[in-house]
Amino acid sequence: LFPPSHMTIEFLKLKVRLSGLILIAGGIAGLATIAGFFGEWWWGLDLLSHFRVQYALALAGAVVAALILRRWSLFACFALLGAVNVALIVPLYVGPDRTHAPKRESSARARILMLNVHTSCQEYARVLALIREHDPDVVALEEVNARWIAGLSELTATYTNTVLCPSEDNFGMALYSKLPIQNGKEVILGQARVSSIQAVCELGGQPFRILATHPLPPVSRAYTALRNQQLEEVAAYCRRVAMPMVLIGDLNASPWSYGFRLVRDGSGLRDSMPGFGVQASWPTINPFMRIPIDHCLVSDSVRVLARHVGRATGSDHYPVIFDMELAARESMYANSTPFLP
Repeated sequence: LFPPSHMTIEFLKLKVRLSGLILIAGGIAGLATIAGFFGEWWWGLDLLSHFRVQYALALAGAVVAALILRRWSLFACFALLGAVNVALIVPLYVGPDRTHAPKRESSARARILMLNVHTSCQEYARVLALIREHDPDVVALEEVNARWIAGLSELTATYTNTVLCPSEDNFGMALYSKLPIQNGKEVILGQARVSSIQAVCELGGQPFRILATHPLPPVSRAYTALRNQQLEEVAAYCRRVAMPMVLIGDLNASPWSYGFRLVRDGSGLRDSMPGFGVQASWPTINPFMRIPIDHCLVSDSVRVLARHVGRATGSDHYPVIFDMELAARESMYANSTPFLP
């Protein structure tokens, strides 16, 4: 009966514009959802595979917008593409029953803390406080240089077994262990010639091998090829190990990327994240773009009991802490010769 007021008209225009922006964002997220499956063919597409959580949220908003606007074809399309991302995310929240896990004091249980400290960062005190807070048995650090080794020198009083490979090129590594270790040394895997660290640790009278690695970031075709080549060599290394195996590191790959599939499927190890959710660890400065690229993969004889992301230390990565235990000694290990390259 009455003509719409100026305020009503402007509100409706704003509503339409906002819905249109949401639909556009949903369209972009939908295209990226599909493109992320083709990372094997082009490095730029593999970068799109990392943001499954963000795509799912964007598509959820697009579904609501399409419903409000009664755009039924778009509604169905966005709902389907959103379901694709959800199907990739949900398995990370489903894992084995841990209600009967042994207590922390179990002699065959250990805690491992890993952190990319960021070479240019100088927050040594915060990293030391983090380590004291969580009291891990093994500490694996990436991007350490000589200054970081000096800044964390007090660790050697508690962590008497160390393998230190500092470097000024953002690919230095350091391993600190309370557990007895054998054959702890730097190893070079891949044509990028960056350091990895291997060690055989003893836990509850049983040996297990740990490999810490940090491949190049996939910021170009050449770097992506070097990352993938290193991950393939890492996978081959792990596959040859005839004892319980733990692989840790900033792999510069999310669980949904082609690079991650190379190392997971090629090594025969399993991801430790399922059952604990999407534990995004990078970058600390942008929560909307945060993705999980710091990983732990284990062999079947290693059980991961707890896994969580720690508090910020000034680095662009959050630390990842996990508790593990070894299965009872099996005859296959008792009768085999450990791989000691």
